[in-house]
Amino acid sequence: MEINLEEVMPSDRISIKTENSLYYFSVLEPEQRKGILTGGTLGNQQREAVLMSSLEGSGREGTNAFTVLKTGARALFFMTAKNGFERLITSVITQISLLKKEGDARHAA
Repeated sequence: MEINLEEVMPSDRISIKTENSLYYFSVLEPEQRKGILTGGTLGNQQREAVLMSSLEGSGREGTNAFTVLKTGARALFFMTAKNGFERLITSVITQISLLKKEGDARHAA
């Protein structure tokens, strides 16, 4: 399944379960896909990040999935760092869910 990033609102939270980890992305500015990323290799550390796209396959073929996050793909984030930006690519997404700010959960398996 997939989450259409154009439908995400400020304060929504995306849960991203991958083959190896569990990440949470709290949306701040949906138009820029900017938010706070925690979990996975970051642990409890909160990092300002931009969700760039879903990468399918090895990611070397490129992608046109700039508006959706879906299972079977990997999420690509850019995070702020002391001297610029760092890239984080998740392992393959096995489950995603969107928790709306009103508390209404929509799930994508």
